[in-house]
Amino acid sequence: MNFKLHQRLSLASISSAAALALALALGGCDLDNKNIGETGDTDTDGGDGDGDGDGDGDGDGDGVGACGAETQTVVEDLDAELDAFEASVNAYLAEAVGDYEGEFSWAPNDGPAMVTHAGTTSPLTMSLTYTGGEVRLTEVALAGEFPNGQAGGSPCSNKLEIDLTLDFVTVDGLFAESMTVALEVYSHNDDDGGPRIYHSLDMGAHMGELALDDFSFTDASVQDLILIANFVDATVDGSLLMEVLSDDEQWVGAGPVASFDGLPTP
Repeated sequence: MNFKLHQRLSLASISSAAALALALALGGCDLDNKNIGETGDTDTDGGDGDGDGDGDGDGDGDGVGACGAETQTVVEDLDAELDAFEASVNAYLAEAVGDYEGEFSWAPNDGPAMVTHAGTTSPLTMSLTYTGGEVRLTEVALAGEFPNGQAGGSPCSNKLEIDLTLDFVTVDGLFAESMTVALEVYSHNDDDGGPRIYHSLDMGAHMGELALDDFSFTDASVQDLILIANFVDATVDGSLLMEVLSDDEQWVGAGPVASFDGLPTP
């Protein structure tokens, strides 16, 4: 399990043991940072890092961030090709909507992260359905350019969010979910440009047997579990990301604790 460390206050005040354990495990986690409006900070009160929150704009979600003026609108014509995107909403839906079968695999416990179900696997069935949910478009003035004050990194990107129903079930009973998620598409800063899901699990409403108590991390508490799914070439692959906050609230970290894949059902 590879975790990435983010400084929250002062890196110097991290306990040496925790810092060493995390340093040995760095480098394997994509935190999916996207440049959309404000880029956020490492404080857990700062949002998800996408900067796609309400900001200081009006009731329509307009505002100004590191990528310039930001405008949020609801898309009505699902067949129209949108500016800066390569396809229509319906085309992106066609890449993801459907039924899948595959396997869900828990990573072994080999570091400060500990999971009760580590090293086990289970058959997975997954279904993504669109029934007319809202389609939101966030546009930024600097789409395709680097954020203000930066000479490199990820370019600013427009973002589509499409509300769908995700059914996610494993044979071992740990997942038995039916939940509303947002299918996301970025205009510029995704490597494959395909749709994906980045969804924080509500463990209070979790229908399967998986519990937050199944997860622990040395000198830290588990803050969130995030389900990530990527849809490419009629297949799906993804991971379960665990986010932690140190006991002294000096640093945050995140890393994958499980992975899954799936093929369309015949």
